[in-house]
Amino acid sequence: ESCPNAVTLDEAELMDALQQYFNQLVQNKKHVIRRVVAEFERVYKAKDENQDYQRELTEQLSRLQRTRQKYMDMYADDLITREELNAKIGGARQEIERLEKELEMVSYHISKGEQLERLLEHTFRELERVSDVREMTNAQLKRVVQKIEVDQEGHVDIYLRLMGELGLDETVLICNDQTQGSHRAVGESKPWALCPGETGAGSQ
Repeated sequence: ESCPNAVTLDEAELMDALQQYFNQLVQNKKHVIRRVVAEFERVYKAKDENQDYQRELTEQLSRLQRTRQKYMDMYADDLITREELNAKIGGARQEIERLEKELEMVSYHISKGEQLERLLEHTFRELERVSDVREMTNAQLKRVVQKIEVDQEGHVDIYLRLMGELGLDETVLICNDQTQGSHRAVGESKPWALCPGETGAGSQ
């Protein structure tokens, strides 16, 4: 099926753009990791900050549950009236539910932090293995690259899979001059047509 916005890009040019982009990522590994982590912390907060908050919430929840249970036991033993019980624990159920929901969110953020560590390690392990992008299969490329977009002028933007999987702004590494993967098509031999948003690699 043809794409009205298709841009004809020489396959060799696309491979060169990918090779250049991968090389830049590896050469600027520390800088790239800093940018990814900064974007991650902007969205999810730092992992240790979430862990501290998780402990604080857990302690609050535990205290509230113990207090509520104490007054429930006192009521069961006829030590206080229902009115006194309601006065003591009024709103406690709602507060417990709020804390539990907050804990779920913090736990999610912590799991995202662990996912960040795994994805960064995996991505750079894959990139550092690449001596020639032309030798990569489509499956290998897709483990690292989320998508490749080509604009009307033939510039190539390469989006890393780790950004998409973490739910982060995919343009963070595209907009950075040191890690931008752009190339202009100059040839028409072996045409390689890509619609914006379509992914592809060299033929296997």
